[in-house]
Amino acid sequence: MNTKIISGNEFDSLRNTGIKVLMICPPVYDFRLEWPHWHYPTGLLQLGALLQQQKKDVRLIDCLHTKRGEQLLRHKIGTQEIQGHKFDKWHFGLPYTELKTRIEKLLEEDWKPDTIFVTSLNSIWWESVRDTIALLKKLLPKAKTILGGAYPTVEPEHAAHHSGADKIIVGSVPEVVRLSPNLSLYQESPYSTGIYFYTSPSIYKKSQVQHPCAVSKVLKEVKDKAELGVREFVFFDEEIRLEDREAFGELLDKVAAADLDVHFVLPGSISPHTITQDLARKMRRARVTQVCLRCDLHFDLDANRYTTNLSEYQRCVNALVKSGSFEPRKENLAAMLVVGLPYEDLDAVSERLIQLAHIVGSVILVPFQYVPNLHTGPLFDRALAQNGSFSPEKFNSKLYPLALFSGKKLEEYMELTRLATLLNSKYRSKTFDFLGEGFAAKMFRESIRSEGWNPFRKTPKSDENPETITLDPSLMAAGGLQDDHSR
Repeated sequence: MNTKIISGNEFDSLRNTGIKVLMICPPVYDFRLEWPHWHYPTGLLQLGALLQQQKKDVRLIDCLHTKRGEQLLRHKIGTQEIQGHKFDKWHFGLPYTELKTRIEKLLEEDWKPDTIFVTSLNSIWWESVRDTIALLKKLLPKAKTILGGAYPTVEPEHAAHHSGADKIIVGSVPEVVRLSPNLSLYQESPYSTGIYFYTSPSIYKKSQVQHPCAVSKVLKEVKDKAELGVREFVFFDEEIRLEDREAFGELLDKVAAADLDVHFVLPGSISPHTITQDLARKMRRARVTQVCLRCDLHFDLDANRYTTNLSEYQRCVNALVKSGSFEPRKENLAAMLVVGLPYEDLDAVSERLIQLAHIVGSVILVPFQYVPNLHTGPLFDRALAQNGSFSPEKFNSKLYPLALFSGKKLEEYMELTRLATLLNSKYRSKTFDFLGEGFAAKMFRESIRSEGWNPFRKTPKSDENPETITLDPSLMAAGGLQDDHSR
């Protein structure tokens, strides 16, 4: 198929679309889909706003959208085995049978699109993009199909060869990114929606210069969407930079003064060193209810390292607890920890995981997702050289591909995940501090140090039978196993 590649700067919506436009956010094939209610087709909805300004008849089918209180649909489509571990792969979102039904209903209403815009939120999901476009071609053979989003932007040649689209758009369209996403395209407005502090949001170009949006513009967007019923706003920016802390604080002040019935989430977009006592107070007043602290990394020529000292995390958490009214060791405050990088030191990663759990209370392991053209240099070249033939899904972060290319065993990452699960487990809504000063924490560490955690260790207490196996008394006491004759 002869697919045409168009730069976002060259795309002319008036010339390249007809009167009726169908917009599709496809389902996803993946092993896990974290925070599914935060997957949001920003660019598609911004384009919808522009097309409606141009008096186009626009319809939207978002296969990842769920009604309030409902879970995202999924069904198993396969299993992949790596080093003895089996990973179930799922189709997340609207089944193709339902997508077909919705399109057929439009046709029954005598509504046939001239153009279909398909978005892609991640290049590793390209297979569902391909299958969605194939279905659209069967049902709407005369409509022109245009693909945009992350996949064609980072992998234009692959998308041109495999997607099946008539045209692909590489990068953002300038007249589109300035607009607010049009939520009126949904039959029911979502409870949660994305929002940007910076202009021209993009993670695909390291050199792209971003500036904070005008506070009045962001506040208007929040007010407009709140009137539609949106109650949660998620900052989708890659990072709220330190040098823009004052501008971000000003936005929070304006939001607080507006006294809206909404709240905000920072899902890994703010670093510990950006948060001060003053900013924490502003966050509280603006109803920032959930913060996941960003994991800052520096990629050296032959290694990588975390750039934020643990003392900064401690200072940040103290500020959020004291001035931001965050409760320690609860799920509204967490630290992100990126793992699965080439040639990483897993001993150091495990130690940092435990220390962060001690300081912050909860830690979210984030498998490192490789993005072509963004992650470059000898560190990645060495690992990628072992990949052989290229295909985006081979770099699915859930399978730790770059770590495996560098000689790590998958079992090591499974153990790391189990450790994180243990550290994040809650009793009565709070996690346990394994490095704390309480009696139970001290006893736990002593049990580990003395190997008291081994309930079947050999003891030399019996002269008659040196192989006698006894349970460690301290472990019995901790688990409530010791005899209690007073009952």
